[in-house]
Amino acid sequence: MTAVEAAQNQSYRLWHDITNLNSLIFEMYPEVLQHEYHTGNRYTTAHASYTTLETRIATPKDAIQEEIDARDAEQAQNTLAMHSTAYMGGSSGTGLPKIKLHTFSGDFKRWGSFSQLFSDIVIDNALLKNSQKMHYLKTFTEKEAHQLIGNMPSTDDSFEPAWNLLKNRYSNPRRVVASHLEDLLVGESVPARSAAKLDALLLSNQKALDSIKAQGVPVNNWDLMIIHLTLRRLPPAVREDWETSLGLTDTMPTYTQLHEFLKSKVRAWENLEPASEPKKQPENHKSGGSRSDKQPRTKSSYTAAQYKGKPRRNCPLCPEEHYIHKNFN
Repeated sequence: MTAVEAAQNQSYRLWHDITNLNSLIFEMYPEVLQHEYHTGNRYTTAHASYTTLETRIATPKDAIQEEIDARDAEQAQNTLAMHSTAYMGGSSGTGLPKIKLHTFSGDFKRWGSFSQLFSDIVIDNALLKNSQKMHYLKTFTEKEAHQLIGNMPSTDDSFEPAWNLLKNRYSNPRRVVASHLEDLLVGESVPARSAAKLDALLLSNQKALDSIKAQGVPVNNWDLMIIHLTLRRLPPAVREDWETSLGLTDTMPTYTQLHEFLKSKVRAWENLEPASEPKKQPENHKSGGSRSDKQPRTKSSYTAAQYKGKPRRNCPLCPEEHYIHKNFN
């Protein structure tokens, strides 16, 4: 990595000197406008070469940086797992899987789960110093979230301001609720007899409702609205079956009823999906041996097989097998 950065810095300094020299030439020697240096676009050609060189240097640099970031993230996961096991009193003999903390990129809907898990594993871990917590915070953030704290040093004094900065940015209940409402209002229609798509719709609805409820918003009286939004995304045949199931009752249905009805549809569609048929064996793998084990056909047997099943042409005037005109030759 040092060699790549050194080459990039050297090329930058060299081009910086060339740019200054080019400006100086035009200031001190006006006659250069008639010179081949200017008419032949020497500076422009050199700039194109410099740009190409920078691109070639930056490409391996980015690849190396990605490899370093991936290695650092993996090392941080392993170290964090070790600290977390010690902190929570666990041991390798418990049989529990390691808790993997996923990176946070700035998605408002994911902040709640990330902040809770990060607090449980890192912030509340008495074995970690604030500088270590800051290192983990920078390691497990990316994109917009990382840009907020990426330039802050990994010191004891930086962790609390960095954590508060993220909390103030992403602890936005109105934004979270709006995001989940969007999931309820907008979505793909369910194709006919697609068990996977219908099950995904039910899961998305439940996740959105639970998340909105977790923000302190009462959703107990939303049944009719959720039913309407859900029915809009269903195939006509399913909507008809739902109306038929309600019968002549005037009682308003609940979303729980619709959810159970659609879960039964998912189960029925899954059971009716055709099972994968076993592959047919190739002709030469059938029982009875391969073709090479069979007796080769002779010309006579081939001729007999060729004419097997053809109608006999008996002469109407005699018992021989020939056309009638043969009797007059």
